Amino acid sequence: MRVGVWGIGGVGEGIACRLATTPFVSQIALINRTYELAVGRAVDITHGLAFAPSCWSVRAISEKNVARHLDEIDLLVLAQGKGVPRGGKRSEAYAENRKIFRETVLPSIVGFRGIVLVVSNPVDLMARLLVTEAALPWERVIGLGTVVETARLRASIASNATPARAPHEVWAFVIGTHDEDCVCAPLEHVAQSLRVSTDMLAISRDEVVQAASRVKDRGPEVKKMGTLHPIVEGAVSVIATIATDSRRTWTVSVLDPETPDGLFYSVPCTLGRSGVLLRHTELLDRAPTRALLDVSLTKLREVLAEAGD
Repeated sequence: MRVGVWGIGGVGEGIACRLATTPFVSQIALINRTYELAVGRAVDITHGLAFAPSCWSVRAISEKNVARHLDEIDLLVLAQGKGVPRGGKRSEAYAENRKIFRETVLPSIVGFRGIVLVVSNPVDLMARLLVTEAALPWERVIGLGTVVETARLRASIASNATPARAPHEVWAFVIGTHDEDCVCAPLEHVAQSLRVSTDMLAISRDEVVQAASRVKDRGPEVKKMGTLHPIVEGAVSVIATIATDSRRTWTVSVLDPETPDGLFYSVPCTLGRSGVLLRHTELLDRAPTRALLDVSLTKLREVLAEAGD
């Protein structure tokens, strides 16, 4: 697969470096507002390609030339834009990142036939912007959503379980919006030994919501790294599923076609080479889960209304 990474900050660079070590990526294109930075990162990653299992080319593309190279990219990762201010909310980055997308991304990717994975915050709103204003097919626009939050939830439950279990054996998901209003939902039809108690879910939800601040508040040297690792691993896992058409299920942010305003939020989705194959909405049938989700979607609409969207 040929992957483009637009935005070579900490997360974008981390994803690019990690992709170079995978067996399913052949070429990587780095795009950045500062072209010289993209060139430097491309050279650095290229120097390690002798150790790569399949990647043989890493190059830089300037923002102004993206449109002419779209047919050379199968999947585009969008990781550029303003980060979340310390102590702030992801929604606070929407106005500025919307401006950045409108000036650079949207004009460049009209007609793009590949898959887009949105990592830029706020993920749900930025992914929506690509469909509403760039007219990209919704099945091929995917926000990283609550992939990381689901991983954190499962890790928390697994570490507190007796006996201890592996995180991938925990059958619980974080759905809804990619913020503090996310909803934790267990599967009820799985085997009794794999079920998650209500008390355990409540304790672990607090750990999920507070996870990023707990890392960043440990000191300036830790803050520099932030929560890079799970974001990079989550993004690469989603890309791997698409590249290999392995039909795995992730809690990514995708369009709910039943919402009149075209909202994006996270539900478990089966992904494949063509993008979103199936949204699993069974979790939303539970009244308590649906009520919590409606609260988070109301707040999402408030952000859009405040921004004039």
